[in-house]
Amino acid sequence: MKITLVRHTPPEVKEGVCYGQTDLHVDDTFKNHLDAIQEVITLDDDTVCFTSPLVRCKLLCKALAGGERAIEEDKRLMELNFGSWENKKWSSLPVDQMQEWGKDYLNSRVHGGESMIDLNDRVKAFWTDLIESNYSEDEDEEKNILIVTHAGVIRSILHILLEMPLKKAFSILVNYGGVVQIEMLDKENAQIEFKR
Repeated sequence: MKITLVRHTPPEVKEGVCYGQTDLHVDDTFKNHLDAIQEVITLDDDTVCFTSPLVRCKLLCKALAGGERAIEEDKRLMELNFGSWENKKWSSLPVDQMQEWGKDYLNSRVHGGESMIDLNDRVKAFWTDLIESNYSEDEDEEKNILIVTHAGVIRSILHILLEMPLKKAFSILVNYGGVVQIEMLDKENAQIEFKR
């Protein structure tokens, strides 16, 4: 089973704004990123496509899928919910709240939002369902999966596959329009390649 993870392209947002689950449109570099992504991924007619329901992911997924493939939206693929910090400038947030969150961001829920553990738990649930529903040892039944999502979700999936500490996973750089190719060797082990 081959799984292609793609991070959305740059959103239309001012620099320095916190926007985890804020539903933003894509900026004017979308077409350039789309072309570059299409150069490194291959989708067949049977590719199963999943996307975060946020616009910046849905637009990219629809463009990559080409209109012929069904696309399934899954809320578990959304970025971290920053609660009351959403759509505010990082520089405008109270310093004491930022420091408190920074001390234990894995467990701290961001003012009505989620902790990194919360995000990771929902991604694990998605990943388990995905593997159980789609993995087959029969090569003739091997599926191709496309997942268009966010950096936090991609890091969480890599954390699961590599069995690395969650805190370390969030130091992995996932660029806008980044592509990670995963080939599942069995239900737990995989080969991982950063394509873009």
